[in-house]
Amino acid sequence: MVDKFRCFSKVDVICMMQNCPNEALSCANDWDCATAVTCVSSCGAEQKCVVGCLNAYANDVFDNFTKCAVTANTCINLNKPDLPFKCSKPGKMVTELELSQLDGKWYKLGGSNSLYDCYDCQLHHYAASAPGANTTTVQVDYLVKGVQGGLQLKTIHRQVSQPDPANPGILVQDYAFNGLASLAEWRVLYICDTCHIALMYYCGDIDVYGFQGMALFSRQPKISKFERRVLWLWGYDISNFCHARTKHCPY
Repeated sequence: MVDKFRCFSKVDVICMMQNCPNEALSCANDWDCATAVTCVSSCGAEQKCVVGCLNAYANDVFDNFTKCAVTANTCINLNKPDLPFKCSKPGKMVTELELSQLDGKWYKLGGSNSLYDCYDCQLHHYAASAPGANTTTVQVDYLVKGVQGGLQLKTIHRQVSQPDPANPGILVQDYAFNGLASLAEWRVLYICDTCHIALMYYCGDIDVYGFQGMALFSRQPKISKFERRVLWLWGYDISNFCHARTKHCPY
């Protein structure tokens, strides 16, 4: 399996044998996991390619392997992009926000980053929050195209915190993406309890890869013309957003 790692910036085989022998062996004997490693290793530092490989092939065996070999023990380093990534965080955001306003289900209707915002059937389900709480969790479900056709369900569990009482619109989400450590700052730009929509900016990283975007959420699987008008009046034009499919979803 060592030859499959030839395109990573660092591969410490001794480290893997000492710290992740079972995970490495399981991956070598699992076709999807071994193929995912080969696929990722061919991407160099191209984030779109890496994410495509993870969506197509990654499974629980791969997640356990990368969690051990990449995240926990740094036996393997992914190739860093040539240019450092820098977020362009908006200064304008909501000045009042209780986490309980997010409780329940939100459909992700689309956003400005086509690599992350437009998977089919994206549903964010926030756990119920006690009044005044500054932590919660969110389960993110979405569908990706499998390598052999059809759609596969992906689920990510994220820890959410509201770290700065002076800026309640800033949320931090901590999670693993296919075993790779990810940390993202979300800024709630607009939220309407009566019209049931929210617009959020996000910026973060998955291991060495940075990302950012702006995403539109709704309590309903579609947005009305009135809600679009509301966002426009608040200064947000979503006409160039990619659109996620929210019809005929299995959940």
